[in-house]
This record gives sequence, C-alpha cells and structure tokens, in this order.
Amino acid sequence: MFIKWIYRVEELFKEAGMKQENEIQELKDRLNAVEQQLEVSSKGSKLLRTVFIIILVIFLLFTLIGIIQFVSSG
Repeated sequence: MFIKWIYRVEELFKEAGMKQENEIQELKDRLNAVEQQLEVSSKGSKLLRTVFIIILVIFLLFTLIGIIQFVSSG
C-alpha cells in the first residue's frame, strides 16, 4: 500500500511538472508574439520619426533661405 502511495505521489509530481512546462512554453510563445508586435510597431515608429525629421529640416532650410533673401534685399 505504501509503495502504491509513493507511485501515486510520483505521478502527481510528474503531472505537475508537465503542467508547469506547458505553462512555461505558453508564456514563451506569448512573449515571442509580443516581441514581434513591438518590432513591427518599432519599424513604423522609426519611419514616422524619419519623415518628421525630413519635413522639419526642409522647413528650417526654407526659413533660412527666406531670412537670407530678406536680409540681402534690404
């Protein structure tokens, strides 16, 4: 009877271990999915920031050209 109890305890521990391994694998999968989403949004963010900087540089360049023309004509 004691030996059956020991085998049952071993089975329970194995089941608990398998359950934990499955939960860990699910968490790893979810983490990978979140990392991929962040990577995609990061690329979009970089593109948006680059476009904004280009527009800002062009605006500042035109402003500088306007100021130079104003000063040279006066």
